[in-house]
Amino acid sequence: FQFLDLPVSSRMAALGGKNVSVADHDINFALLNPALLTGKSDNMIGLNMANYLADIQFGTAVYGRSYGKNHVAVGVQYVDYGSFKETTEYNEIIGEFTAKDISMSLIYSRMIHENLYAGVTLKPIYSAYERYVSFGAAVDLGVSYQNPAKLFYAGLVLRNIGTQFKGYYSGVDGQHIEPLPFDIQLGFSKKLEH
Repeated sequence: FQFLDLPVSSRMAALGGKNVSVADHDINFALLNPALLTGKSDNMIGLNMANYLADIQFGTAVYGRSYGKNHVAVGVQYVDYGSFKETTEYNEIIGEFTAKDISMSLIYSRMIHENLYAGVTLKPIYSAYERYVSFGAAVDLGVSYQNPAKLFYAGLVLRNIGTQFKGYYSGVDGQHIEPLPFDIQLGFSKKLEH
């Protein structure tokens, strides 16, 4: 499930692909750090799509709502690798197949103390390459400290805590289970006054 590490938007890619501290209410950033989902993201939608190498397409969609002090969002991240010709070892075409990765995101966030937010994301994950199918689930846990008066922001997130429930194939020892791309990210952002 390495596709979970792709940038969630062009702005995130411009910031290095992994920024967990910038709290300027971009709904897309909640896909990386759920604590960045705030009341200012209420009724906001983010849609992103990119043409990658060799006609591969990937993208995200996310929508957020606020209910008092509780903030929720639902999102999706996908990669469509396109269609491939299925051939025999003698290069005879016998059909076509596709390959896709998809992850849903159910995000919850709330302020737990003045200027301090906490959030969690539940991510069911599905992947299908020709006849090889895998699924799993992950959780992201994040906190965000936001002090606009001092133009200072910080974020900490534990991403992709989870497991693969069904591997792409079975071996003599049973299901071949691969680890998820677990990552701990800590970031600080300071805006200059002038």
